[in-house]
Amino acid sequence: MNLTDLNFMSSAEREKILQIFNDTDADYPKDLTIHKAFEQQVQQRRNEIAVVSEGEEITYGQLNERANQLAASLRKHNIQPGHIVGILADKSMDMIAGILAVLKAGGAYMPIDPSYPQERIEYMLQDSGATSLLLDEHSPAPDCFKGNVIAMNDPDLIHESISNPEHVNHSSDLAYIIYTSGSTGKPKGVMIEHRNVIRLFFNDRNLFDFSSTDVWTLFHSCCFDFSVWEMYGALLHGGKLIVIKLDTARDPHAFLKILRQHQVTILNQTPTAFYQLLVAEASSRERDLFLRYIIFGGEALLLSKLKEWKQWYPHTKLINMYGITETTVHVTFKEITLDDMDTSISNIGKPIPTLKVYVLDSSMNLLPVGVQGELYVSGKGVARGYLNRPDLTRERFIDNPFEPGTMMYRTGDLARWLPNGELEYLGRADQQVKIRGYRIELGEIEVELMKLDGVREAIVLTKQEEEQLPQLIAYIVADRATVDFGSQLSKALPSYMIPAQFIYVPSIPMTINGKVDKQALLEYKPQNGEKTTCSPPQTHMEKRLAELWKSNIGIDTIGMDDRYFDLGGDSIRAIQLLHSMNREFNSNLQLGDLYRYDSIRTISQQIKPFNTHSDDAKQSKIQQLDQLKEQILGGGKR
Repeated sequence: MNLTDLNFMSSAEREKILQIFNDTDADYPKDLTIHKAFEQQVQQRRNEIAVVSEGEEITYGQLNERANQLAASLRKHNIQPGHIVGILADKSMDMIAGILAVLKAGGAYMPIDPSYPQERIEYMLQDSGATSLLLDEHSPAPDCFKGNVIAMNDPDLIHESISNPEHVNHSSDLAYIIYTSGSTGKPKGVMIEHRNVIRLFFNDRNLFDFSSTDVWTLFHSCCFDFSVWEMYGALLHGGKLIVIKLDTARDPHAFLKILRQHQVTILNQTPTAFYQLLVAEASSRERDLFLRYIIFGGEALLLSKLKEWKQWYPHTKLINMYGITETTVHVTFKEITLDDMDTSISNIGKPIPTLKVYVLDSSMNLLPVGVQGELYVSGKGVARGYLNRPDLTRERFIDNPFEPGTMMYRTGDLARWLPNGELEYLGRADQQVKIRGYRIELGEIEVELMKLDGVREAIVLTKQEEEQLPQLIAYIVADRATVDFGSQLSKALPSYMIPAQFIYVPSIPMTINGKVDKQALLEYKPQNGEKTTCSPPQTHMEKRLAELWKSNIGIDTIGMDDRYFDLGGDSIRAIQLLHSMNREFNSNLQLGDLYRYDSIRTISQQIKPFNTHSDDAKQSKIQQLDQLKEQILGGGKR
């Protein structure tokens, strides 16, 4: 007899985990589709504002008519249930209308970020078998795509019908495909059905009280499933949705201005983005935000960092939600209290209605309270599987032994039950990590690195210094050290998957068991910096800028054209660097300037014009950055 087959758990504890901790059964409108739920809101509030983007507003009625015209055009191309339509567009009204149009036509949409490398875009289109492609005005169709192409701003669409098309979908039909990182080097498409989304928002045990008076932001890329929660959270409840453009999302001061201007009530953030927003709010004297909820997701949350915000806004509910694309955005719910903020654990709360979670050992046995194991999720939010990946689907979507006839998803995350039925998140069981909210398979980056000329071995790890954000670090054994790996990788991978540092090592260290010695790699001290540079600073200003940048990032050498964020800089370090540069050169640089002019060559050309600003304006900006620096450097001491 194998000892792992023995069940040492008492029947009382087993019942507590299966029946009490997982008391989540809930009823929901099982026949409702996403677009039908939207049309119900249109009937009730046709003339109310649905979406705001860059100063332009559109009502529910206008958005519905625009989506109907696109849907009519798609119907002419024989779009039917199960057909996949790609949408290559930035966040915009067109993107939202396009999503609704695909659903109304009967198909399933697949968002594609125009900033993705061409190779990734082509793979997604080919792998998905998309028959049609919607484009915004800035995105040309890839040469490889031979299906139907529809420009969402085509003036001829005005001749299409504005009436709701006949419904052809069932709630079990495919609604969307989102591609996530894959360990084999290629992303995998997660298939989500209408009913997966509907039960997330509408059930008889709902944990939120969203309404038509709420104002939401669409902060995240539509390729990140947090955007599903943002978009439908607003539009299926009759609320208002504010589209946040990339430049604004990267500038916490500009984003705060939007939150105040539009009196946003529901804010969804990854912890990384929120920490920057918190620092920006600390520099403001105003405490007049209208936020009812701040909902965190996408990566582990440091609860202690929320204390100041809770003191400023005691009536704002702070909610931590663990989730994954394969289980339709969210799995657990935890309202964070001041007492929680005094603990060091990553508490992700309890399973939400319609989902159940299990902590299992390697033999699929239930584990008791306090014992670490792998997290499995079952219930109505579990995806259909991976598109065109039957073997991987069978591996990750498995029969649920605790509820025969249902499926559960193997998350690869480690957790343990707490005595009160909440869960503590303990990290990944495999190589998958989250950076800035994006789920990344480290193996995919390693596969692309190994394709580069001269690379013999490559290991990618995450590293997080005290009070700093996690970063991707690539350790490379190569025949030559002159390759611009970041530039090469950007042809195949999106920007969030490009390592912040590339470190050359003579060999990959191994443990006594023959596995990669990750700790030895993390402790390795790179020689002559992580990046190879070729154009050294020449003028006094350029040399002084180089010294400031090296000190800020913690590297030994830097060239005129090395990009700040490629070298390891991040948004929090950027605020410190701006403070130093503005003090040194009596300038008035903003955070957005460092994103636009991200090398010493380009930023040095911007400093002189700023010297024409008034002394009062300069001093005001320096004082503001002083306050931000104090918040950053002093935050860990409170």
